[in-house]
Amino acid sequence: MKRIVFILFLTLEVFAFPKRDLIWEELLRAYVPSHCGKNAYHSQYEGKWSKRIVGGESARTGEWPWLATLRIKMNQSSPFEHLCGATLIQDQWLISAAHCFENIWAPFLTDRPDAWRVRLGEHHLFEEDTEHVEMKPTKIIFHPERIAGKTLDRDIALIKLERPVNLNNIVNIACLPEQDESPSVNKMCVTAGWGHTIEAGNVSTIVRHVLVPILHNRVCNEMYGVIEKAKLEISDKIVCAGYDKGGKDACQYDSGGPMVCYDRGNSQFVLHGIVSTGYGCARPGFPGIYTRVSSFVDWIRKTIAEN
Repeated sequence: MKRIVFILFLTLEVFAFPKRDLIWEELLRAYVPSHCGKNAYHSQYEGKWSKRIVGGESARTGEWPWLATLRIKMNQSSPFEHLCGATLIQDQWLISAAHCFENIWAPFLTDRPDAWRVRLGEHHLFEEDTEHVEMKPTKIIFHPERIAGKTLDRDIALIKLERPVNLNNIVNIACLPEQDESPSVNKMCVTAGWGHTIEAGNVSTIVRHVLVPILHNRVCNEMYGVIEKAKLEISDKIVCAGYDKGGKDACQYDSGGPMVCYDRGNSQFVLHGIVSTGYGCARPGFPGIYTRVSSFVDWIRKTIAEN
């Protein structure tokens, strides 16, 4: 019935983060807002930026520097391969979708950190980008109320890296929203990843992105209630985005990746969604379903501070 979606460049200046024993709230308040959500091209988004990516197309290197690829061995003899996306939200922490790590969906999936590799600064998925950074995770943390395969409401996971990553022109953090802050209905936001470019296709070799409008949850519930097998409960912890006519969406192998919305006031991209699920890919009448990040900001901050 459902598809499971397996789916900043800062200005060229050096900036320093405070000692790592500061609590996350202090870091967020005092340091992150001025640097997060920026990329090499952010000045170009002030005008007609949205027209460039409607319909989905290839991104430029460094355009979404918070985007990471989560890689796993799908069998014992295979190399590490891209499976899901993730978003860098702090120099040692990423956020992704919980279902990427649950073996209820596939036998090789696991929440064991040593089974995974994380790449940041990646653009060409099958080429050895000289500038990418590969690290091992040390922790994968689910929301305590997550029930594997039972609910969409808490499809969220935090990933701690083995060490802090250096932030630069191709690796940066996305901004977090405030708790319960949500993008307005019809606001155009961007999702990016290496997922299928058509529903039954192959993964993309390079990062692609698409612009999608935010929908009211009531409308989303009505759309998914049309046929029995597509019924999903769209709660306030979910955000829907997409087009009535379809054609533009995240797809398989995009799961866990970001949906960011541009804050023109601060010239920053804010992480409002985590690619979660949907019915097919870009089918008419079935928008994409994303975990609403603002519903979990307090949990995110608390968890990072405690770990």
